Amino acid sequence: MVDQILDAGYSRNRMSAIKYAYKYYDIKLDHDKYPYLEFDCTNFASQILKSGRLDEDNNWWYKGFERLFLWRISVDASDSWLIVGEFLDSLTKNKGFIDTIVNSREEIHRCVVSGKVQPGDIVIMGNTHSSFVSAVDKRRGKLYYAAHTDSRLNKDLDLVYEDGDYAEYDVNMHIIHTIYPDEVRR
Repeated sequence: MVDQILDAGYSRNRMSAIKYAYKYYDIKLDHDKYPYLEFDCTNFASQILKSGRLDEDNNWWYKGFERLFLWRISVDASDSWLIVGEFLDSLTKNKGFIDTIVNSREEIHRCVVSGKVQPGDIVIMGNTHSSFVSAVDKRRGKLYYAAHTDSRLNKDLDLVYEDGDYAEYDVNMHIIHTIYPDEVRR
């Protein structure tokens, strides 16, 4: 699937973010710059955006981590780097990215078909989970994502409604159209 994305003509920074997601989606991979945290979804989404050259600011930043003991880690990062709600606020309020709120499979499909979502964007699920759009299938209206806490790569977002944590109730999903430094705002 990454070969199709490589041929899609995305910006260099967006491609850097996509390649990072494909490389580091597996939580078993050791990373020398970023730790794996017990609840790692927003940390991973932040890493991906940073790899796409998104600028850190006073609200969204990461300085490093230190292993204190075998299992204990100290992370020097902002809340918006690590926590879902603060991450959403940082992207939409501080960075001014467009937030499309959807709460059904049909709405997600319409966003994909219309081109409102593309690989490199962010999906926040119910203000409890951050994920990264790893691929889309415009013909079928499918959105696929990469995420941490559990290793995910190209997981169909439809399955979140069918058999995931959000299957039994309606939940708002935020699709954040991310604008990388080498892209023009629409």
